[in-house]
Amino acid sequence: MKISFIPMSNFPFFKHWVVKLVFGSENIVDELLIDALAKRIIKELKLNVVKETEYRFTKGGLTKIFVLSQSHMIFHTWPEKKAVHIDLMTCSKETKVEKFRVVWSYFLIKSVCVKKLDY
Repeated sequence: MKISFIPMSNFPFFKHWVVKLVFGSENIVDELLIDALAKRIIKELKLNVVKETEYRFTKGGLTKIFVLSQSHMIFHTWPEKKAVHIDLMTCSKETKVEKFRVVWSYFLIKSVCVKKLDY
């Protein structure tokens, strides 16, 4: 099997963000919170959802997937740690760190780590 490595600079335009959110003890990390976060991100970043699905884990965790016309957004929760991980891959030019700051301002978040992955 021959494997070829293609420089990512030849790929079409895309941005890949990963986000770790940790909420305070007053928050409940559940589907209601994920839906509120998703709704705010979709609005601020002008994303278009074409399909939505989820998987519930036996201990209360949740993975929620949004297929976007611009790619995808996935939420993973760890309710016992009050933590949420977001993976956002998009070709939207609206994804700027300033837009994320607007989103976070609507929620009581203890800590935020946002990283743009560069390929």
